[in-house]
Amino acid sequence: MSTDRNLLVGILAVQMNFIRNDELILAMNHWVLEKHLSLSAILTKHQILSTTRAALLGAVVDEHLKAHGEDARQCLLTLSHNGSLPAALEQIKDEEVQQSVQDLSIPTKHETGAETVGLEISQPTALSPKPTDTDQRYRILRPHAKGGLSEIFVAEDKEVHQEVVLKEFQKQYAASLTFI
Repeated sequence: MSTDRNLLVGILAVQMNFIRNDELILAMNHWVLEKHLSLSAILTKHQILSTTRAALLGAVVDEHLKAHGEDARQCLLTLSHNGSLPAALEQIKDEEVQQSVQDLSIPTKHETGAETVGLEISQPTALSPKPTDTDQRYRILRPHAKGGLSEIFVAEDKEVHQEVVLKEFQKQYAASLTFI
């Protein structure tokens, strides 16, 4: 199994709340010792992930791969991660894992000087929204879709520490809309 695919499995498992960051690190460290097994097999072998959830996770990973030409690296580039993931990934003492993390330009706490980092793996573009003020409940992570009057973003709800969908009016229309 490729390192990128196993990282994809682990990151999606965390995003789906099937496992915690610390469980991902534990499983990745076991995988480093048993690279002939997939991360999903390690997660089930060590009873971190039930077989039912492993099957669901496998289906999500397969769909991600289909959507990105079976390229795990491209899948990883489209994902965003919670703020503690970079520090967690630093704990995996494996050259291949660290090279994948470095190749994907994932900033670590050492590179940023921050204790935790709001991480987006995807490269910033002119269309990427800037994070909102820290005193607001939602932090926009990435754009999702844009329609006639509104835009949809994937955001972090800071109160419940979950990714949510946030719909907003596009700025050019927001000022002219009136509500009755």
